[in-house]
Amino acid sequence: MQKGFGLMAILVLVGIIAVLGFGALKMGFPTQNPFTPTDEEKSAIDMAEQAKDMMEGKNNEMMPIGDDETKDWNIYRNEKYGFEFKYPNGRMLESLEDDFDVKIKRVFNKGVFGKESTEKFVLSIYENNDSLEVKDWYEGSVTFGGRKVFTLMPRWATNFTAPVESMLYSEAEDQEGVLVFYLWAGRKKLIYGFIGHSTEENLKILSTFKFTN
Repeated sequence: MQKGFGLMAILVLVGIIAVLGFGALKMGFPTQNPFTPTDEEKSAIDMAEQAKDMMEGKNNEMMPIGDDETKDWNIYRNEKYGFEFKYPNGRMLESLEDDFDVKIKRVFNKGVFGKESTEKFVLSIYENNDSLEVKDWYEGSVTFGGRKVFTLMPRWATNFTAPVESMLYSEAEDQEGVLVFYLWAGRKKLIYGFIGHSTEENLKILSTFKFTN
């Protein structure tokens, strides 16, 4: 009897503690999870994210990728044909100011016997008085080096600051097995022919090319 009464007392006491504890929880904590943001907080977070994305986009527009790498390069400007481009200090320019055939190169020594090897970038200007599409002009005019198989235009090949009227692109290996690109661009009755080894530096040189008139 005494044993049964003691057990009942314990159960009642546990029940009272449970009720009091639940009440304290209800009074001490809000019904909403404190770690879940309110609608107003969600709206503020969304606005902050949009502002962040907008600023990052503006920064990318103002500071194009690779610009810092070329800012101290030499500038070749051709007033006669209306263009300019940059090239590294370590490259040698082999052309006059208004030349129609612009060549820059870097000389390497290879092998035990010091055989000379060069990394070239050549820009040649051709007249296109009939304003032909580059493909038609090429088929009727270009006779050196054999016919090239033209391929899909790569993304970097369209990095001109001014639009061109038509373009062609090709690539092939030279006698030493080095990949060479061929890019032809038509604009204002002129054809601009870019030929060079497909190196990272040459592609950066090409990306700095722009028309000045």
